[in-house]
Amino acid sequence: MQAQSMRNNLIFSGINESSSEKPDDTERLLCSFIVENLQIPQDDAKCINLERVHRIGVRQSGNQPPRPIVAKFSLFKDRESVRKSSWNLKGTNYYVSEQFPKDVADRRRSLMPAFRKARADGKKAWLSYDKLYIDGVPVRPDSSTSNNSSGSRK
Repeated sequence: MQAQSMRNNLIFSGINESSSEKPDDTERLLCSFIVENLQIPQDDAKCINLERVHRIGVRQSGNQPPRPIVAKFSLFKDRESVRKSSWNLKGTNYYVSEQFPKDVADRRRSLMPAFRKARADGKKAWLSYDKLYIDGVPVRPDSSTSNNSSGSRK
């Protein structure tokens, strides 16, 4: 149920935060980020409805990195167009990622070494929710470090 409520959410990391930033400022900041950095046309960006935009965590004093921004999109297709535009951020300190419940995020994190190794070996690999596929074959977390034996099932 938690995963369903996060389905339309994206997390934006690396966007500077001012000490006097208010929630309305965060939404305006995110909208300008979408236009300027993700290179989504202004007219298209104006049509994107955001239900809620806020920073994650407690504001820290001192020289801390900016807190990530969570944005809940009204329409899944808007969320996907923004997510798919995130390739424009390659080589920058900005990141856009999907939001998942903690247990799913932990499973995805445990699969990342096998994912990176498969990609480095020239294989087609992708993550779908909390499952890793290498050359179209699902890989279990405990078998991801082995030779991807076909006898392993979940």
